[in-house]
Amino acid sequence: VIFIDDYAFSECHSSLAIGCAETSYAREWAESWGIRVKEKTPPEMIDVMYTVADGAVTVTGIKVSFQGEVLKIPEKIDGDPVTNIKSYAFEGCNQLKEVQIPSSVTSIGKSAFKNCDNLKEVKLSSGLLWIEGYAFLGCDSLESIQIPSSVIEIGSYAFAGTPWLREERKGKDFVVINKYAFAFGDNLLSNTALLNLGGSERDWAL
Repeated sequence: VIFIDDYAFSECHSSLAIGCAETSYAREWAESWGIRVKEKTPPEMIDVMYTVADGAVTVTGIKVSFQGEVLKIPEKIDGDPVTNIKSYAFEGCNQLKEVQIPSSVTSIGKSAFKNCDNLKEVKLSSGLLWIEGYAFLGCDSLESIQIPSSVIEIGSYAFAGTPWLREERKGKDFVVINKYAFAFGDNLLSNTALLNLGGSERDWAL
């Protein structure tokens, strides 16, 4: 942008915001008129597809142009926080070996990473509240994931069949958050505490 004429946005609502580069004529002009400026994220720093609603970003998938193995989901895009990963967003994305999810994300949708066969490590951050059902179902290589204490609900079959779950259960107490959340595991261990929120006692919870 090299020129914005007088009164170009004179009738706009006071909550008007524009996205522009950190150093630009547009930014100087906006600030001189008291318009809120949103930080513009360079396109080359965004490897995901997304939608924006009510000032919050939902990740919907991966860009075709992304050829890497490590996906770092940004905390913000154009100044708006990334809060959700949509259901089925990365289902069957076999190129991924590691995913880093920022603290701004509060929910991981249903089947979001289902059948990502080569996914070995997922880095979650404090701030995550919900991991919906089937989120990591069929991730046959998943060995490393730390569930933060902020998580309040894990859905059905969320980690079913993963190497991480089989290893994590050895010699530890395990509380089931939702019916089927840890399905397809070995027989219930004698020292496992069971909280079944759906179905009869021990009804396919593990």
